[in-house]
Amino acid sequence: MKKIISLLLCIAIVLSFAACGKKPAAPAPEVDLPVAPEGGMAVAPGPDDDQPDLGPTPIETADDPDAPSEAPSAGSASLGSALLEVFRAEAGSAASVKELAEKLGAASDKADGPALMIDDAAEGYLPGFTQDVTGFKSGAAFLPMIGSIPYAGYVFEAEDPAAFLEGLKEIADPRWNICTEAEETVCEIVGSYVLFAMLPGD
Repeated sequence: MKKIISLLLCIAIVLSFAACGKKPAAPAPEVDLPVAPEGGMAVAPGPDDDQPDLGPTPIETADDPDAPSEAPSAGSASLGSALLEVFRAEAGSAASVKELAEKLGAASDKADGPALMIDDAAEGYLPGFTQDVTGFKSGAAFLPMIGSIPYAGYVFEAEDPAAFLEGLKEIADPRWNICTEAEETVCEIVGSYVLFAMLPGD
């Protein structure tokens, strides 16, 4: 009787290994992508399209780097560029770091960033840094609701924003999530406000 039960258990184990094994992946179908016209972007045609959608046109920048540029069309700018644009436009009129963080969170949402939560940031441990963050008057964080996304955004108010930002750069760790790594870091100072964000790639 014991031999029969042992044999049945062995068969069950072997079958469970076979059931959990990888199946060979089916080869991906080949797709002919259209060639982009000079200066444009090509997009593969959709199922109902006869012609490819050439998407947004490239952004033309002025010769003067300080000249204001037009807002980029959807999909043509990085998440970091969208955050910088909003920070520069809103930092002068924001009543608090939390209000500014809420506006940045809304900009992230418009730029197809992850769903965010906005909260106060107190001195001490903050995701994205190897050491405790100290030396600021007030702070707000806009962080993803899913912790495995390599995204950490902060707005701080500091007495010496330039020195504070340099300190942040020294202790920043874009690989704080272990399994993922932030691919874009944006930093900016407007008045006494400091923006520091580590963002996922496109």
